[in-house]
Amino acid sequence: MEVTPELARVLRAKAEEAGSNSEALGVPEVTLEPLHPGVDDPEFARYFVAQLPDEATAEEAVRRLRARPGVVSAYVKPSGEPP
Repeated sequence: MEVTPELARVLRAKAEEAGSNSEALGVPEVTLEPLHPGVDDPEFARYFVAQLPDEATAEEAVRRLRARPGVVSAYVKPSGEPP
């Protein structure tokens, strides 16, 4: 998932202070992890991933995430492909 730089800062700060950033997007069942943890480059800091139990749950989460302000793109990675 790609988010705006502003939302990336919020998500990273929430994850650091509370151990979870799920409430920041209004999609509480989804916890996002930085794709590039520990980077200072704002371009790389905009990318996040989430592990969800199945494709149906992932598709629903993506649908809801795409509707949130600050989300630039979100998709379900096809299974069986390397990250």
